[in-house]
Amino acid sequence: PSSYDLRDQLSGRVWPLVRRVEPGGSGTLTVDHDRHSFHAPAACASHAPPAGCRVLQHAFRRYQALFFPHHADVESLSLLQEDMIHALNSSLRRLRKHRPDDRQQGRPEPVLSATDVEVKDLAAPLDLGVDESYELAVSIQGQMTVSAQTVWGALRGLETLSQLVEYNFPTDSYAIHEIPFRLQDSPSFPHRGLLVDSARHFLPPIRLKRTIEAMSFAKLNVLHWHLTEDESFSMPSSSHPELAEKGAWSAGERYTIRDVQDVVEFAQLRGVRVVPEFDMPGHVSSWSKSHPELFEQACLERSRRLAFKPTKDVFDFLQGLLAEWTTTTFHDQFLHLGSDEVPFECWQGLSISEGGKTYSTPTQLFQHFVGSMFSRAHGQLNRSVIFWDEAFVSARAELPAEAVIQ
Repeated sequence: PSSYDLRDQLSGRVWPLVRRVEPGGSGTLTVDHDRHSFHAPAACASHAPPAGCRVLQHAFRRYQALFFPHHADVESLSLLQEDMIHALNSSLRRLRKHRPDDRQQGRPEPVLSATDVEVKDLAAPLDLGVDESYELAVSIQGQMTVSAQTVWGALRGLETLSQLVEYNFPTDSYAIHEIPFRLQDSPSFPHRGLLVDSARHFLPPIRLKRTIEAMSFAKLNVLHWHLTEDESFSMPSSSHPELAEKGAWSAGERYTIRDVQDVVEFAQLRGVRVVPEFDMPGHVSSWSKSHPELFEQACLERSRRLAFKPTKDVFDFLQGLLAEWTTTTFHDQFLHLGSDEVPFECWQGLSISEGGKTYSTPTQLFQHFVGSMFSRAHGQLNRSVIFWDEAFVSARAELPAEAVIQ
């Protein structure tokens, strides 16, 4: 088949559709599920293997189950949260075409028992813009190689390969068709994200992990985790445990520090960055259950939806929490501070003087809040700060060019 024909045949089986395919024939490669193994780069066998080797070893165990879903062992399934294999077969993998036994009689097919994975940079961190390109080559002799610049590209290549391995029910065997071929792929966008809101609707860690696992199937690479809201506060804090104790939906609908760290680690091993969002100065009513001093008394009395006081004491309190969370739990370069839908009625009649300036209108107070929190999160916590577009529309006078607007 031509490159166009083979790429067209991959539509619906490989997601997202790859950039380029160089076809070479119409052969079939049988994949031996009993003997198949992954070969890691030689550097992973050293006494001090690079950090990416751990990512690869976890991936090899997961993809052994994804390659052979009808023969997966308990250990491999446990890495897929056990029931994920069933969701896998009923969602993305249902797009596979289960073929009849179409092997040609008298012509033995090549048999694959190993997949070689080659990575040039085993230490590249999972950051925005990291190289996620890969090349997948399958030869007529039965050799299969995933080559990538980084382990994150190798993960994407393994995912594509898992979608190409097809199960044959009559023969109880697995195969890859239209070989030989060489496939080259890279993402169109460096940020491919999904927003999850566990503040309005609490999501246990197991559900978050299921979502992250599904993201990896579609090669999404950013989980935008909206953690605090008017309705609830479930984010743990060692310095202020009372925030979640009093602000969560219930005593059981909150996270431990270990829970959050585990979700972040789970995502990291699948090439998914976790960007936390702590919405402020609005969407913060749940904070008032443990810390009413963060709000103007008039706001507490007359408004159902609250907004933080834009004062130095409040900024200091928030910076302390953000410093704790970005040090112990969230390590991504980006931090989302929301800043949408602020109930300006909370600031009616309020006038604050700080740093030789006076802020006396809701718009000025909003500009002061956004500018102050940006300087603390960016300058002192060394984070790239994301705001919703309302921060740009209403507070642009205080927003430096380094701020990221979503």
